[in-house]
Amino acid sequence: MPVEAGVSKLSKVEFARNPCPALLKEPRNFWDEIFIANEAYMLDEITHPRVRRILAYDAASHRVFLEYVEGTTLNELVQAGVTVKDHSRTHKILQSVAETMADLHTGIFCERPIVHNDLKSMNVLVPTARPAEAVLIDFSHSYFAGNLPPFIADKQQNPVVQLGICRPRSGLATSRTVLRATSSPLASWPIMATPADILLTARPP
Repeated sequence: MPVEAGVSKLSKVEFARNPCPALLKEPRNFWDEIFIANEAYMLDEITHPRVRRILAYDAASHRVFLEYVEGTTLNELVQAGVTVKDHSRTHKILQSVAETMADLHTGIFCERPIVHNDLKSMNVLVPTARPAEAVLIDFSHSYFAGNLPPFIADKQQNPVVQLGICRPRSGLATSRTVLRATSSPLASWPIMATPADILLTARPP
């Protein structure tokens, strides 16, 4: 079952080494080979339960086998209006993302502090079995804090996505706190503490 996502080709396959469903990620061009290799390298150092696990990497074919997680991306939930209708679930999902990012930034469940570097709603997977939690995916542009490879652009220096937290007040009025990537890799996702709607915009802060 092939799935188009970004540059890479994604397919649900059966992982023969340890029979189970897996997500096969294959390159479409030379640069994609490099980013897939980088993702394999990063995921090999991460054991966080809210990060999609790597199962195997074939360096010869530049293919990586990832844990298959049945679910929906946060972007799909936003587009479907789910995040507006269910404030409690939205808050729990965002809290899960915040806690996972804080763990990665401090080196918990990983060899040393890690910067995801491509945090957006399309890279947050909400598992069907755990509808109020988040699993971070796509670590192809990630790097260890303080060690940015020359082939990776630090996207946190030029954020293009904002996640807005809105709590309804009386009538149609709302108060908004905007959460966005910052230039500091250790402060790119603050902890959130209020039930919220989520807004997705495409303008830089």
